[in-house]
Amino acid sequence: MKPSRLAIVSGIVLVVILTVSWCGRKPKVEYTGVPLATQTPAPVGSAARAPAATAQPVTAQTSPAAINQTPSPVLQKVAGRIGPAVILISVFDEPGKLLRTGTGFFIAQDGRFVTNWHVIADGAHAVAKTNDGRIYNVSGTLTEIEASDLAVLQAEIKKPVSFLTSGRATQPRPGTRVAAIASPLARGVPPVFAATVSATKPDENGEQIELTPPPPNEMMGAPVVNENGELLGAVAQRAQPGATNIVRSAGGIDLLVAKIDKDAKARWRGARAHGSPSPSPPAEEAGEQAAATPQPSVQPATR
Repeated sequence: MKPSRLAIVSGIVLVVILTVSWCGRKPKVEYTGVPLATQTPAPVGSAARAPAATAQPVTAQTSPAAINQTPSPVLQKVAGRIGPAVILISVFDEPGKLLRTGTGFFIAQDGRFVTNWHVIADGAHAVAKTNDGRIYNVSGTLTEIEASDLAVLQAEIKKPVSFLTSGRATQPRPGTRVAAIASPLARGVPPVFAATVSATKPDENGEQIELTPPPPNEMMGAPVVNENGELLGAVAQRAQPGATNIVRSAGGIDLLVAKIDKDAKARWRGARAHGSPSPSPPAEEAGEQAAATPQPSVQPATR
């Protein structure tokens, strides 16, 4: 009986060992059998596709930011031709504090120029700077119309200046490519703002021209020309607050100039009765420099 008992005990032990051995291999099989390597590519592929999906909206949002149309080579050449007639105007109150700056352009060789009414409103003194660095004192206003946001002023010059003439351009049609030309001395302002005529509307002060895109505030007072270099008008504010800027036609400028009397004297509304403040030293020095330096031959800048 002893041998048989020993055999039974040995068999039981063997069964236990085999059972433990079999149970010990199952976790190993389950662990190595999980397809981790085959599951990871799917999330990685999805993550790789996610940036591509979000990149398209970003591109669509940035494209409208380029509001200013790219000036054509023709308009860039025109801007170079009329540049000598474009000026940067700095307006001061009577104590000499800078009120505002704006763009303007000469319309006669005697120093008369056009700018926005709101730029010179309440001013008592101003200086006009040309692209070549010359500085001229401004005697005051000759005529102005607040409703059209235009004014004609007189600069104190010693020699004739380059200027722009109107009356040559035909009425611009929708789709006409034009450009507003700013002074390169103005900070943060593109020298050439290209746009397209979208509409023209007559009013009591001439005609207003709408552009697409509308000119920004930084182009206020800038002359607007076509690809032939012909003056179409000047950038101005609408009468309605908050409305987009427009272009006051060259015909409207002519109507404004026609109101100037032959014996009219320039004056500043913001100056006291005893007269305008004396010229600032920088302007006097610049005037002497302008007198000593030969100026280019005077001719309409559109030629």
